Amino acid sequence: MACILCLFLIESHAPAALAAYPDKEIRLIVPYKAGGQSDLTARKLAEVIQAKKLLSQPVIVINIPGANTLEGLRNVMRAKPDGYTLLLHHSAFVTMKALGQIPMSWHDFEMVGQALEMSNSLVVNLDSHFRTISEFIEAVKKEPGKYRIAIPGLGGVAHLALLDVLVRTGIQDKVEIMPFDGANEAVTALMGGRVDMRTAPNADMARFVMAGEQRVLLVMGDDKLPGIKAPQYAADLGLKNTLILRNGIFAPRGTSEEVRKILAHALQQAVDSDEFQAFAAQQTAQGRFLDAADWAKAFVEDEKTTSNIVKFIVK
Repeated sequence: MACILCLFLIESHAPAALAAYPDKEIRLIVPYKAGGQSDLTARKLAEVIQAKKLLSQPVIVINIPGANTLEGLRNVMRAKPDGYTLLLHHSAFVTMKALGQIPMSWHDFEMVGQALEMSNSLVVNLDSHFRTISEFIEAVKKEPGKYRIAIPGLGGVAHLALLDVLVRTGIQDKVEIMPFDGANEAVTALMGGRVDMRTAPNADMARFVMAGEQRVLLVMGDDKLPGIKAPQYAADLGLKNTLILRNGIFAPRGTSEEVRKILAHALQQAVDSDEFQAFAAQQTAQGRFLDAADWAKAFVEDEKTTSNIVKFIVK
């Protein structure tokens, strides 16, 4: 009788403990300053989760920038794996690790799920004589070393996405890649004629294209962009599985499967909501939920692509 009673207590207590999660607010760490794409995504997810009561407790977004994202990453790595400290991060995990810019990778965390995808684009000023990326590639091959492309920083997804395209089209050693300290400086360089084009995340690109200040030559992904006239997409050049930014939620290593399932279910409902889909469209991105297994497969493919191109970067 004592054994039976003990088993009954154990079995009845486990679901009760799980049902109690979460019983306090959840901290969602963003390793970047407030106002950027990652911060906006995190806050929209938190807003939808609370408005639709997808979790019983609120999700509080906390920005911990510094040390090239290391401050935020370390904060989550050192947190107790109980589901109350999470991380919103993206494909920079892959690119920065490949370049040796950070010591940890996405393998050091538990994946909860992907929330948003965003590709990068190549844009030129309106007065550029290039109308398509094919024209640019042909010109580069005829006059190697003449043309320059701005990137918003070394080692980021925009940088490696560009290099991926250049390598696959065989012109990686025929153009000069000029890094700048952020998108604003890259925009200034393009508008001032210091470079011939720039690489930009679609959210940044769209502001200038819709304002009639710049024109898209190539969208380095497969996502069709409503309201954006893009002469060519990656698929038009025969390019598949190009590098894109994949943003989502991670948990500390060791977080239980039960907690991760609860979080993933809430995340999927938030991503599929009309509110988040409208937000993604405004960001010129795609709200797309991937569970941990499918997101990991995508990152593995991105690691393969990245390993093939980082050797072209002079360190």
